[in-house]
Amino acid sequence: MIYRPGDSIVRGFTTSRFSDGESADADTTPTASMVRNGAVDAAVNLGVAKTATGTYIVSGVLPATYDAGDDVKILVTAVIAGVTGREYIYQGIMDAKRVGDLNDIAAEDIEAAIEPLATAEQLGEAVAPLATAENLAAAVAPLARTDELPPVPTVEEIDAQLTAMHGAGAWTTDDAPLGDETAVDHDFGGVDALRYMHAGQGVGGGTVRAYLTGDYAAGTYTVRGSATTAADGRWLEPMYLPAGSYTLTFSKPRVHGTSTTTIEVSA
Repeated sequence: MIYRPGDSIVRGFTTSRFSDGESADADTTPTASMVRNGAVDAAVNLGVAKTATGTYIVSGVLPATYDAGDDVKILVTAVIAGVTGREYIYQGIMDAKRVGDLNDIAAEDIEAAIEPLATAEQLGEAVAPLATAENLAAAVAPLARTDELPPVPTVEEIDAQLTAMHGAGAWTTDDAPLGDETAVDHDFGGVDALRYMHAGQGVGGGTVRAYLTGDYAAGTYTVRGSATTAADGRWLEPMYLPAGSYTLTFSKPRVHGTSTTTIEVSA
């Protein structure tokens, strides 16, 4: 939805336990912050109210001093069972007008606009002097020759060239981890500790992404690793991460919203 400066905004969100995905209230009322062009605008007051178990609404007014083209986000922070999670529940570009504010074009105005354009007969006369099918065929015929193309190298020839350039070795696309990286999957930190769950059920076809926690909190979303979940919510493959603090997001577009958790990867 498009908002204008000065518009009221109301958005909803839900909270759930990280352990099993079951809907649950936050330990305390979540907080919401307005982020304008990548920076938190502390002058904007956003209220958060609970409507049902694990269900909340955020409401407030977009300042009239905002400009069309501003990138606006609402960042919600909630603590559930002692674990802090953050999620953007809205992101949009401010505009001076909504679609409903635009004027419809009358049919007579459309007809007046296209009347000066060329008719089918005029277009036919304009293209008549252009090349015929026979002329085009003659022009492209030399392009179809393959006898002058260089031969495609064999696997053996490619291997010999790579060996000459880089030394003998096994040339492969294997995505093996580097020596200073740690494998992270659904069992990292304990059996099924990072299994993707919702309402007590495993979520298949979901996506798990890893971001450096400092980047994620600052609104910089550089993906450091990703994995896909099987039907039971367990990861199909691990991700390999260097030592550091990471925020993991769990999501399945058009089915479940994004939930987050934080992990520490040791060297």
